[in-house]
Amino acid sequence: MTTSPKGYPFERIEYDEGQMNSLHGHLEDAADEVSSMQLVLRNVTDNLEGRGQALELAKVMAGDVAAAFESPAARIRRIKGILLAYGQGAEEHGGRANQLMESVTEAQTAVATADASLADAQGELSTWERSDDYDAWSSGQDVTTPPRTLHARDERFREAVQTAQTGNAVAASDLEDAWAAWERAFESWDDAYARAVAALASVDENYVSAADAATLASLSDADSPAEVAAIWNSLTDAQKEHYLEAYPGFIGNLEGVPYEYRIAANVKTMFDAHAIDWGGSRGIRSSTFFLRSFAAVACPSLSICSTRTRRQPRCCMWTGSSMPRVPSPTRSPG
Repeated sequence: MTTSPKGYPFERIEYDEGQMNSLHGHLEDAADEVSSMQLVLRNVTDNLEGRGQALELAKVMAGDVAAAFESPAARIRRIKGILLAYGQGAEEHGGRANQLMESVTEAQTAVATADASLADAQGELSTWERSDDYDAWSSGQDVTTPPRTLHARDERFREAVQTAQTGNAVAASDLEDAWAAWERAFESWDDAYARAVAALASVDENYVSAADAATLASLSDADSPAEVAAIWNSLTDAQKEHYLEAYPGFIGNLEGVPYEYRIAANVKTMFDAHAIDWGGSRGIRSSTFFLRSFAAVACPSLSICSTRTRRQPRCCMWTGSSMPRVPSPTRSPG
């Protein structure tokens, strides 16, 4: 049997405790390094001695860089916490589920043995009931074998069937209990996995409401694009707009979400990742990048379009002939 009664895949949950601990340690080191760099930069800002425009500019730049490290530092800490929480869940619940697989397998073997014993007992009873001795004895005819002996033989066959039926019921109950215990452990691990994926999807956010977290977990935990589509279609239009606006990096890369929403999410990601300054030569370069990126997303004449952003490696592109609706930019030309 490859699936549990609830349809869960009956297979070992693979996780590498050593690798997760190692990765957690690397993240810890990275967070410490970022903190050290911020400390050095702030010391430059606050304690660099001397006067002059160059020194003042160096102080300002050091302060700006130190402030810029706040977001990645917070992100590293959140990822470290997510990894730690999932590692604990995988070790506790995934390990428990793996251990309980042996109990399920043993219970399955016991059921197979009980089934065979019941089949043998029923077969022997059926053979007895078809015998000449049984036919003559049960119909009250004269028999050569003493009736008391035949009666005892009949009782023995019927008691054997009853004993086998009882053993079969006990084995089936034990298997049901073993499955229930394994499924509880699997569900606990699966919940930990879903929480980790949902948390990673919103790792750039400062706060995720309980309602958002539940929906993000459901979308993240879906096993196929069709399941994602079913969950997405169950949302109201307002909810869809909310998740698109709040988690564009997640929605834009989620197979099963309709392409018009994924494209709109990726366009929003470009707006967020490239704050456009419309003044000066730097603004011209930024706006040129935006226009080219937007054209790559929306241009219906291109069969394959892609662009890269800092927040997600590749955007989903529109290849049809109609223009998708995209959210209004948060900034507009002055």
